[in-house]
Amino acid sequence: MANPTQIAHVNPVLEDRALLYLQQHLADTLPWLNYAFGRASKLAITRDVRQVYYPAYPANDAVWGKEYIHLWPDENLGNFCFFDLRDEQIVTEWGKRNMANNTYRFGASLIFSFNLKKIYGGETWKNSTTANVVNEVFVLALATFANVGVSIKADRYFYHTENVYRGYTHNEVKNQFNMRPYGCFRIDLDVNYLPGCDEESELSGIGYDIIGGTGIVYPG
Repeated sequence: MANPTQIAHVNPVLEDRALLYLQQHLADTLPWLNYAFGRASKLAITRDVRQVYYPAYPANDAVWGKEYIHLWPDENLGNFCFFDLRDEQIVTEWGKRNMANNTYRFGASLIFSFNLKKIYGGETWKNSTTANVVNEVFVLALATFANVGVSIKADRYFYHTENVYRGYTHNEVKNQFNMRPYGCFRIDLDVNYLPGCDEESELSGIGYDIIGGTGIVYPG
């Protein structure tokens, strides 16, 4: 990953802080990843008298020229991922005098959208499938993640669009992105963390909500 440009400082806490470390690790270990977005928002628009739900990420108008980045598969975004968090955040241990030592847990889906040609190049992509990409995420990123205050466990994964974008109006995904060389998948994670995870790390006090192989770092 190219050296990122730090745009601004924020103060991520609780699950946002835990996600911060995962995002950084995904960007560092997956050289083909253009963007690692943080927690997506579920937005809705009315179309033909029906509600259409889609994943989106808050954008900086000055940088992106729009209020939100739509997170449907998009050739302009390249290979990217984002997190879809369960609403329930679980306090697994409470009552310690030092609040930083209480422990928390939450469930999250890590969703990837990609183009095989942009991962493997040449003719190699023709002999590769979505399973190859899932395996890279498992072997290069998730299996190597280590943080003093955050632990993760992959629970299950999904390939079909209706399961990958569960909770959203998945038939809004354009047909071209349901066919090779494009693909998508979702990995469900169980995340445990300490709220004060690794306070002395170089990321302390810095919020990287978008980290990309392009070298761009954009705050939430």
